Amino acid sequence: VPGPQAERHCLLAFPGRSWSLGSADIETRCQPHRKIFGEFTSSSFGDFQSVFDQPQEETINTGPFVMRSTCRRCGGRGSIIITPCVVCRGAGQAKQKKRVVIPVPAGVEDGQTVRMPVGKKEIFITFRVQKSPVFRRDGADIHSDLFISIAQAVLGGTARAQGLYEMINVTIPPGVQIDQKIRMSGKGIPRINSYGYGDHYIHIKIRVPKRLTSRQQSLMLSYAEDETDVEGTVNGVTLTSSGKRSTGN
Repeated sequence: VPGPQAERHCLLAFPGRSWSLGSADIETRCQPHRKIFGEFTSSSFGDFQSVFDQPQEETINTGPFVMRSTCRRCGGRGSIIITPCVVCRGAGQAKQKKRVVIPVPAGVEDGQTVRMPVGKKEIFITFRVQKSPVFRRDGADIHSDLFISIAQAVLGGTARAQGLYEMINVTIPPGVQIDQKIRMSGKGIPRINSYGYGDHYIHIKIRVPKRLTSRQQSLMLSYAEDETDVEGTVNGVTLTSSGKRSTGN
């Protein structure tokens, strides 16, 4: 008997029933109904799988014009959910929060976005790399400062510097200049889109003492008297080898 239950299933069993919608008559003609009951094949009831694979359609008669489109009630699914789920509201899926473990690629840069599958969906993750108080990054290369003494700068020697993975020994050449860079090959960050590692560049900084012992001061004065390329004067030096006098002590 036609009734509300039949309307819930898009009138699959009553293809001849029609409604009045303004001046248009909507006639629901169910293709699966004709497939089952009107077009018999070798079996008694036809091919059921092909029936449910087809989208549900409706035909709208507006006078001399006939328009066929997907059913507006069921959206072509062939059925309507009468009591939808309170969580998903009949959509079949709902949003929820989930904590996942994100693998961090070696050498990832600040602001770089990667794609990661989570279940049947994919999420896009943008990394923010925290700045280091020791290192400055330039792609796969890193830069840091190394403070050395005046004696090391003049005579050369070795010094220990903080590396990215461990402490490293740095060879100081004699006569090294301030802000001169010493390259440590392969001591940088892994290259994310290639093989190998970047380099570690160490910038030399000379630490000038603020106080000297009497012996250190005497030695420095003796050294200043022997200098030949002084531009200006040196406090405490009466006459240098270039003939310039001090305006200080």
